[in-house]
Amino acid sequence: MNTVAERYARLSRCYIQLADQFSELDLEHMELKCKLVELIKAVQNNQQTIAELEHHNCELTQQAAAKEAQYQQLRQFELLLDPKIQAELSEAEKVILLIDETLYERSQDTDPALSAADKALLDQLLEATPTQNIAA
Repeated sequence: MNTVAERYARLSRCYIQLADQFSELDLEHMELKCKLVELIKAVQNNQQTIAELEHHNCELTQQAAAKEAQYQQLRQFELLLDPKIQAELSEAEKVILLIDETLYERSQDTDPALSAADKALLDQLLEATPTQNIAA
């Protein structure tokens, strides 16, 4: 039979078990809180890192767009890298130098193929004849 003493002893054991379980739950609760705080800190750090990376990505995207614009501007000159075009440009430079030299020589002597006597004769003819008749 259940005497008051036995019931009281059982009740005491239940309270002791309950207190032990409460202590275990309290410890687990504290551990979970610590882990949750660590997790929240990690999430905040990750959010800050994400914001920094997004900002950096935006900067890189702008730089890439600027480089693309520069590339598009320079792309028209790609043709100049062709060896055939390089040779043609070199030849054109030589021709320009020759033309400049010829123009300089002509400024010094307009008719290099004529002798001094022929030039004098031509000058006399030009002075005697109006320029409209010669041009016609």
